[in-house]
Amino acid sequence: MSLRSVVKAAIQERKAGKSAEQVYQAYSSQVTNQNALAVAIASVPDPGLKKKYAPLNYILFALLVFAAITKAISAVTVFQQYGAAAVLAIVLLGVLVPGVFAISVFTFDGRSYPILVLLCVVNALNVALKTELGPTRWFDVGLLALIAGLTYAVKRLMFPNFGIFKVKRDPAGNFAW
Repeated sequence: MSLRSVVKAAIQERKAGKSAEQVYQAYSSQVTNQNALAVAIASVPDPGLKKKYAPLNYILFALLVFAAITKAISAVTVFQQYGAAAVLAIVLLGVLVPGVFAISVFTFDGRSYPILVLLCVVNALNVALKTELGPTRWFDVGLLALIAGLTYAVKRLMFPNFGIFKVKRDPAGNFAW
């Protein structure tokens, strides 16, 4: 079995309700890249945590959809002022990226949360430091900060064993499930 097929099977078993440790023990002997398997397993939340924090996750989903809609609306005004090239950049970065992350958040894919936090923080700093902060820029910075903060909180609550980009380990060096 290839790594990809093992990871897919492990994710399906995890979604079916098996514990992370059981799934890891079942599949770890079939792959050489133990970290990739561990990340895939840790990126699926426990059913209890998923149910408990689903409302926060759906608020995050709504914020990402709202961010995409506001960028789509701003693309119309940019088109009138700057033309099609600027609109294409806004659509690709301002609509497509939040849309892809919204789908990932809606499906509870833990691998996307750290990347989303990083992108929101970098984008908020970019907007705050490189432009004049008028009312619309403050809104952008505030929305990005809200999304970054909520994403970080949901990640910490729903995926407690998933670090920034890897699975946490116990003092003995084993994966901490």
